[in-house]
Amino acid sequence: GGHGGYVSLGEGYTNGGSLLLTKTDSPKDNKGLWAFVRQSDGAYKVYNFSTGLSKVLGFTGSEADARATMVAEGAEGYTTAFDGSVKFDGTEGYIKLKGTTNYWNKRGNFLALWNSGGQPTGDQGSKFYLNEAEYVSYPDEYIHEISDIKGIESYEPKNPNTLWYTTSAEAAGV
Repeated sequence: GGHGGYVSLGEGYTNGGSLLLTKTDSPKDNKGLWAFVRQSDGAYKVYNFSTGLSKVLGFTGSEADARATMVAEGAEGYTTAFDGSVKFDGTEGYIKLKGTTNYWNKRGNFLALWNSGGQPTGDQGSKFYLNEAEYVSYPDEYIHEISDIKGIESYEPKNPNTLWYTTSAEAAGV
């Protein structure tokens, strides 16, 4: 099946700051680049290139009403640590709120959550793909910025050329 949309902070990829999964064209600016930084406990914090280290991806709410947005680290009411089957090789992964069965999921047009009770293997709305950014496809003005790792020194994988990823979801029901 096709994918349900790329995750980006760019225009048309958000609604009121909440991340949508509706645009199927890959972003061509740094607002579509994500860094998954592994913490000492094995969970990941997720940063967007355009906001640098000042904000992390956070979820608030539950199930279809959950919303994902960029928030300050430790923002009250937001979960900002993720685990699950996080894959960096472009194959399907299933990402969830750390220590729960609340998986990232396309609900309506939004990046939301699904409490599946277990890894939702095969569920189209829960498949997320982390693809190493192909810088050659970006306009020249972003190439220099993308190569700067913005002060992140501890990250997975250990190669700075594979730090930034474009992230997309499968379309539900495809």
